[in-house]
Amino acid sequence: MDKILITGGAGYIGSHVVEILLMNNKQVRVLDNGMFGLWSLYPFHENPNFELVEGDLRNISDIKKSVRNIDGVIHLGGIVGNPACSYDKLTCQDVNVIATERLAAASSEAGVSRFIFASSCSVYGFGTQVFTEDSALNPVDYYAESKIAGEEVLKKFKTDMIMSTCRFATVFGASRRMRFDLAVNGMTASALYDGVCHVHGGAEWRPFIHCHDIAIALCKISCASENLVRNQVFNIGSDDMNITLAELGYKIGKLIKASRVEINDTLSDNRSYQVSFKKIRECLGFTSKVSINEGIVQIKNIIESHIIPIPTLRIYSNLKTTEQLVV
Repeated sequence: MDKILITGGAGYIGSHVVEILLMNNKQVRVLDNGMFGLWSLYPFHENPNFELVEGDLRNISDIKKSVRNIDGVIHLGGIVGNPACSYDKLTCQDVNVIATERLAAASSEAGVSRFIFASSCSVYGFGTQVFTEDSALNPVDYYAESKIAGEEVLKKFKTDMIMSTCRFATVFGASRRMRFDLAVNGMTASALYDGVCHVHGGAEWRPFIHCHDIAIALCKISCASENLVRNQVFNIGSDDMNITLAELGYKIGKLIKASRVEINDTLSDNRSYQVSFKKIRECLGFTSKVSINEGIVQIKNIIESHIIPIPTLRIYSNLKTTEQLVV
């Protein structure tokens, strides 16, 4: 694919995808409504291969404009995380499910050859087994339900497009569009600012992956042989980064020397899942590069360098931004 549309391209993961594709001489168009700002894309504005459509996935004219003369779509746009999705379920349904169907239909009509949908490993919800792409889904929150609904919409969609679904592990690390409402990032920030790494629960399992590694995986899928990715689901993460929240807390405690770890098992999370990433490793040769420890140090460095003014600002939280901006 030579010309790729990235929905949500100004976002936490999307800005990494834009950079990687441009570095590989791809033409990149971004559709983003600027809900979290567009400054993450400023470094690319003078690149002749970059184009920004400031629009909304709920607007069919913005969608049709965006998919014109496009070879492939990486669909990252949407409301992410259960707190933000649960705040306004109607808007979540409109953005995460209905808009996904409209985008797929418009893409097919425009002759787009490939379509990659960003889902989440949260669709596995809770279980003691190691979940694979073939495991039964067990959503325990509205965000996961919306992602499953998006997957189902695309599964039933009749098209010649090469379609792939990517279920992301829990993301961490630095990005031009930072988030501190994610486990690694938020717990590290708390350890630095409050001197306490707060762990809610502790026994719950999570798979983790750095945001830049996810972007690498998406770009790899976008150019893989058709027979490897058509109608395929890929978990994106790393087997050795399946850890409990307590283990994560102790990692942070060791690296943030002046902090202590506080485990509050009265605030346990209802999600707990370990995930296998064997399929993407064996089919596409993808392995993550950035460890959790490296990600923790990365977050520590950007906070201590004052690149990030205050991690608790609204713009670094999907829920806080949604509360203010969703209409």
